[in-house]
Amino acid sequence: MWKSQSFPGIVQHAQETRATIVFADEAGLDSMCVYGRTWGEKGETPIVRVANSKFRASMLAAISPEGQLCSMLHEGSVNAELFCQFLRQLTREVEGKVIVVVDNLSIDRANRTAEWAEDNKERVEMAFQPKYSHEVNPMGLSLAWVKGKVSKMTSKTKAE
Repeated sequence: MWKSQSFPGIVQHAQETRATIVFADEAGLDSMCVYGRTWGEKGETPIVRVANSKFRASMLAAISPEGQLCSMLHEGSVNAELFCQFLRQLTREVEGKVIVVVDNLSIDRANRTAEWAEDNKERVEMAFQPKYSHEVNPMGLSLAWVKGKVSKMTSKTKAE
């Protein structure tokens, strides 16, 4: 519904204002979280090794339909202040006006994010997808793929 009704309007607005559309998303990585399958001998419980210490990292990334990519890796969780920092980085890397399509999470709609976008409205506009609609956000699909690959790896330290 969004893809066929709302997105064409965003594209038309981008063409009229000569803006670049980027799809942005964020994802968390947790060292203690292991997804996947394993096996063991019949009657023996398999052991899955995980990191020796717990740590969390967050990925923020945006991609344009032309393939221009902007990304940030951060130790810890994402909050509105970090998201604004990412938006500042994005506006340094993408020339001209940018329409940032986000998936409507709380940090995307936070007061701090809205204030930053208002203060920078000559360079940035926010466009919101329906919540939990990763299938229409190519960056969301890409980060889900990365998260799936990384989460199956076993690391013993933060550096790994």
